[in-house]
Amino acid sequence: MRILVIGGAGNIGALIARRLAARGHAVAVGFGRDAAKLEAVAKEARGTVASDLPAAARDAEVVVLAVPWGAAKPALDACGDLLGKVIWDCTNPLLPDLSGLSIGTTDSGGEQVARWVPGARVVKAVPPFADLMAAAPPDAPLTPAGLPPPAVFVCADDAAARGTVLALAADLGAGAVDAGPLAVARCTEPVGLLLIKLGYAQGLGPMIGAPLLRYAETP
Repeated sequence: MRILVIGGAGNIGALIARRLAARGHAVAVGFGRDAAKLEAVAKEARGTVASDLPAAARDAEVVVLAVPWGAAKPALDACGDLLGKVIWDCTNPLLPDLSGLSIGTTDSGGEQVARWVPGARVVKAVPPFADLMAAAPPDAPLTPAGLPPPAVFVCADDAAARGTVLALAADLGAGAVDAGPLAVARCTEPVGLLLIKLGYAQGLGPMIGAPLLRYAETP
């Protein structure tokens, strides 16, 4: 699959690019101030740097939005016309000091992204912590044998687009969970904030995730 990672020089974007390339996807990276870092990530992912971002977005089957929340709209604007494109929104609308979410309860970052790019097929799926993805080789599972992978909750109103990102999230090594329509992002985005609070405020560290465990039903 042809994938454009917007924010490919960042920690999350670079790791997504490397892990998806290791699964055989054709990856391009773009939208970063550090040209040398973009070149390095493209080389590691055996991909390209998107020097012409609108052209790269037109060619891509999936555009991965992997930038800080404050840069999300400028990054999308830089891509030009995204009508009909699958947009994998990896962002979380965190406040700058990580104390909470700037959007929540009655709205979500995923729904805001959809309003910014009308006609695009927006899928919200927040990936695992960068430290967790970086600790495993790009082509290896994220967790040791016997441990469940961290869940990535995938939300979208377009069922086909949701299926595409479910497969890509599984390619990251995560436990891809079909969470239903895009409005469910109002519930899934706070899970990311909870993990940040546990990892940093409570001192558990960044090597954590939230797996979804299913137990046998009681007869």
